[in-house]
Amino acid sequence: MKSLKKRKVLLVDDSVTSQLLVQNIFLDENIEILVASDATEAMNILTKIKPDLILLDIMMPEIDGYQMLGMLEKKSDVADIPVMMISAKTGASHVKKAIDSGAVDYVKKPIDVDDLLTRVKKVLNL
Repeated sequence: MKSLKKRKVLLVDDSVTSQLLVQNIFLDENIEILVASDATEAMNILTKIKPDLILLDIMMPEIDGYQMLGMLEKKSDVADIPVMMISAKTGASHVKKAIDSGAVDYVKKPIDVDDLLTRVKKVLNL
C-alpha cells in the first residue's frame, strides 16, 4: 500500500515561469512544492522544513546552484536530502559537473512535464 504522507519538494529557481510550471506539474500528485527564488531564501526555508527532495536551478543570481549544493553538503541536518539539478545548460559537461558535485539527477530546461514527474517520483520512490 502506498504511503499517504504528502511528500515535500523544495524548488529553488529564480524563474517565476519555472516555479509556476513545476507547481502545476505536481498539483494532482501527493507532492507539495515549496518555492524559493534564491539560495538565501532556500536556506531559510531549510531551517524550518526538511523536504524529501530539492530541485535546484543552476543559473541563479548571487549564489548559483553549484555553490548552493556545496552549502547543503556542509550542513549536516540537510546534507542527506537528495538534490536534482534543473538547468537550461544542456551540455554533457554540465550534467557531469552536477552529478560529480553531488546531485542525484539532472533535468534540462525547457522542462518536459512527463520527464520531470517520472524522475521526481523515482527519487521519492513513489
